Amino acid sequence: MAGETVITKQYASAFFGTTLASTLTAMQIDTVLIAGLSTSGCIRASAVDCVQHGFIPVVVREAVGDRAPGPHEANLFDLQAKYAEVVSLAQTHTYLLQLGTQAAAHGAKA
Repeated sequence: MAGETVITKQYASAFFGTTLASTLTAMQIDTVLIAGLSTSGCIRASAVDCVQHGFIPVVVREAVGDRAPGPHEANLFDLQAKYAEVVSLAQTHTYLLQLGTQAAAHGAKA
């Protein structure tokens, strides 16, 4: 979409060798919703780098995938145990609605 920030990555992590961390910091963003392929590769690398850069990584379960269910589920289990929150699409939707309501309330008070 017009006006959206686009960051092109060359490696597994969306953070490695890109301006993603500095862009998020400049925008005062502290939480990153993660979606894409593959859970055992790019998703895992991005979630680990995300937390290592001081952000809160949130992996949306229905928005990630891998070549086979075994590695997919094992990596989601490990990410949840060590590095990220793994949440459902419904939880993500509720979270975003709450953020929108908070932002609208904050804007009305200003």
